[in-house]
Amino acid sequence: MDYYDDAANVEAYIEMAAGYDGRQLMPILREHLKPGSSVLELGMGPGVDLELLAKEYRITGSDQSARFLEHYRRNHPEADLMVLDARLMNIERSFDCI
Repeated sequence: MDYYDDAANVEAYIEMAAGYDGRQLMPILREHLKPGSSVLELGMGPGVDLELLAKEYRITGSDQSARFLEHYRRNHPEADLMVLDARLMNIERSFDCI
C-alpha cells in the first residue's frame, strides 16, 4: 500500500499544504505556453495548482494516488484526471507541456 492510498494521510497532506500554490510560476509558463495549450500536471495532490492552470490551459491532472483524484473529483466531476505513476509515464496521450 502506498502512503497516499490511506485517506487519513491524504487529509493530513491537504491540511499541511493549505495556503501553498504555484501562483508564482504562472508568469514563467506564460512566457513559454500559449493560452489554451494542453498541460499535464504530474502529482496534482489536492488540485490547487490544477485550478490555477485551468484558468488558462487545457489541463489534465494526474497523481499516483487515486485518493487524491477522488478528493478532487468530488467538487470537480468534469475534471480530466488520470491515475499515473510519473516514474513510468505509461500514457498514450501527448501534451504541449508537462
